[in-house]
Amino acid sequence: MFKYFYRIYDKFDRKVFAIALLTDANKSFRPNVYEYSYFGTKLIYEYNMYKLADQNEVELEQSKNPFSKAVLAGIYMNRTKNDDKRRALFKMKLMREVIKGNGYSRASVSALFYFIDYLLQLPKDLEKELNHTMVPLIQEEASHMIHHNLEDQSPTLAEVLAVVRSEGEKEGKEEGKKEGKREGEKEGGIIKALSIAANLLALGMEPDIVAKVTQLPEEKVRELQNNSKE
Repeated sequence: MFKYFYRIYDKFDRKVFAIALLTDANKSFRPNVYEYSYFGTKLIYEYNMYKLADQNEVELEQSKNPFSKAVLAGIYMNRTKNDDKRRALFKMKLMREVIKGNGYSRASVSALFYFIDYLLQLPKDLEKELNHTMVPLIQEEASHMIHHNLEDQSPTLAEVLAVVRSEGEKEGKEEGKKEGKREGEKEGGIIKALSIAANLLALGMEPDIVAKVTQLPEEKVRELQNNSKE
């Protein structure tokens, strides 16, 4: 922590607030200082300490603060060390609450999923089952998350959104082929094709594929994509 402190302080020349988040269950383990001494040179680095074992679980569950979910993840980790199935239930509960959290930013959601994934690790079979259960939840509660950069997502979130994307693209292609062909033969069909193209682009489909599905010029599809970003 001291190394992080002086590197941040030196690089950005900003005041640094440090806090150690202790996830262990040992209430007597409460380090809050680092000391260095060498041939008359002495350094004492004190920092804030936040112990998960000290926290009130009921208050955390009722809190709207996203940090409360991170604290609960640590509490659940200690409680389920020898019970993977119970841990999976706790993990699902937390992730569901994070997705449904009112006002949580995308950055907060991604950070919380990373933390929950790290602390509440599961065997592959239970992780796969959890991911499968998460798919409809994300589709219903947080479809906007599909547009996240996969590189910024936790393992669980990336896996679930990949499935959502795949299913959405498959449905979009079938719908696009049917609607595009039918509406293309009618007056005003171009408007419907553009609408379909916009929906497919929103799902993350590449412009060249959208052009083939809707039978629109690729230049027109790319123009539609650029306009949607403005």
